[in-house]
Amino acid sequence: MRKHPAETLKVPVDYAARLGVGETIVSAAVSVVSPGTITVDPAGVVAGSIVTCTVSGGTDGKTDSFLVLATTSTGEVLSATVEVSVRSSDAVLELGRIHYATLEGLKNRLPAQALADLTTESGSEPDDEMLDSILSEVDGLIDTAANTGGYATPIVSESGATKTALESHTLSIAKFLILDRRGMTAYDPASETLYKAALAFLGGLQKGDIELAGAPLRVSPATSTGSVIAGSEARVFGRGFCTRDPRRGI
Repeated sequence: MRKHPAETLKVPVDYAARLGVGETIVSAAVSVVSPGTITVDPAGVVAGSIVTCTVSGGTDGKTDSFLVLATTSTGEVLSATVEVSVRSSDAVLELGRIHYATLEGLKNRLPAQALADLTTESGSEPDDEMLDSILSEVDGLIDTAANTGGYATPIVSESGATKTALESHTLSIAKFLILDRRGMTAYDPASETLYKAALAFLGGLQKGDIELAGAPLRVSPATSTGSVIAGSEARVFGRGFCTRDPRRGI
């Protein structure tokens, strides 16, 4: 995941894929992997299979990690390591940064007035800064999945197929999150279908089942053993994904 040094993010880590029937998380301890510049709340907030971690600070240009140790109702201890890339120059909050999809592409997914209604309290123009932030959220999901699957991130590829896939799935997730922000997903069933397809793509990417043509590999794969959810408590991104809640302050 990526964050600005000034941000404080809530990162939900979901262990559902690793729990037995009826098994839940009962407690969790969160710590920064040393050496690290980020700060984490040592007590994660537990709800069912999910541990929500609070991450803040960090030195610009550093890539840190934090470790979540979750104790289950059967006494097992499960670990998840989440990588955090701290950036300000190409930051998550910087309007106009390069994404896997464009603002124009996102705007083409919804009528202009509908997009304005979904991103502003009043007005006839969409909130470009909010849309840029949502695209950054999805960038983080893709980077986490790809990084865990062994690819260097951000993904750089001259393959048309790779670019098209990343753009299409980015727009599908972003559109769904915009609709979900206002509780409007039921009015656009196709958006949920595309959203689920995008999540399946990311799941395959994270597991190494999907090849990104032309994309360079990491020197060593990232470590991530838990699952991380985003968007809503009911929607799971699969093992190893992380993002802040899109309802948070946008």
